[in-house]
Amino acid sequence: MFTGTDLSAVTDLEGLRAALRAAERRDGWILGHGLDHNVFGGRPVHHDLIEDVLDGAPAHLRLYDGHSVLVSATALRAAGIEGPRAFAQHSEIVCDAAGRPTGHLVEHAAMDLMAPVLPVQPYAERRDRLVELLAAMAATGLTAAHVMDLGGPDVPGLLAGIEEDGDLPVRLRLAPGACPAPPPRSSTDSYGSRSGPGACGRSAA
Repeated sequence: MFTGTDLSAVTDLEGLRAALRAAERRDGWILGHGLDHNVFGGRPVHHDLIEDVLDGAPAHLRLYDGHSVLVSATALRAAGIEGPRAFAQHSEIVCDAAGRPTGHLVEHAAMDLMAPVLPVQPYAERRDRLVELLAAMAATGLTAAHVMDLGGPDVPGLLAGIEEDGDLPVRLRLAPGACPAPPPRSSTDSYGSRSGPGACGRSAA
């Protein structure tokens, strides 16, 4: 969720456009997170509002709630997203009146369509960013937290790797995500989560 340019301080469309002009690129992509819906000033969330500052680069901007993203036209093409689709979950590829995707992907089944084409964050960088984030949380006096969406099957291993080098700055209780669709197996089995108390917390099904 915290990959790329931090857009949480952006308050309006011009600020977003300026941030994207200056954003660093990873493997040619512009990545951002923390974007507030209110930046669009009541306009529909649409890639047309930012395309001219991207110079054709694919862009993937995660909105602050973690339940939707805005992606550019180039990114849509890379992922093969050309129109609406039906999902078992309550997810949506938002399209205009002509059936063309606006770039606004809502909820995880739609957002996950981008996963195969997004740049992969190196493990060491991902680990360091997580330690930095947890240390900043601990510095405010926070000692424990509930992770309400595990985020992926590799997260327990990532946390275990951090523990091998020292204690986690914050004690975490992990809850595997459960989406509103008929699961082929339990959510705990889907993630392969370890159970029982541990130094990094406990899996809560």
